[in-house]
Amino acid sequence: MHPPRDPVPSSATPEPSCALVCTRCGAVVAIDPDLRALAASAASRNGFEVRAPRLRLFGCCAACRAGAAGPLPRGWGRA
Repeated sequence: MHPPRDPVPSSATPEPSCALVCTRCGAVVAIDPDLRALAASAASRNGFEVRAPRLRLFGCCAACRAGAAGPLPRGWGRA
């Protein structure tokens, strides 16, 4: 069995290994790569071998939450 692959980025700039991703507009924001160390520690404690060390946290960016991209889809709510 092969590890899942991320889609090929549309630009020459590689995507960060740890990122916040807006499911509304597609914005990607790099976050602290030290989260990889946390994930590696959790994997080690559980006897898990990580083959594709990528962390994506999906949600809604500030611009979309503020309405810059139009109304949010039903059920998104605002914090």
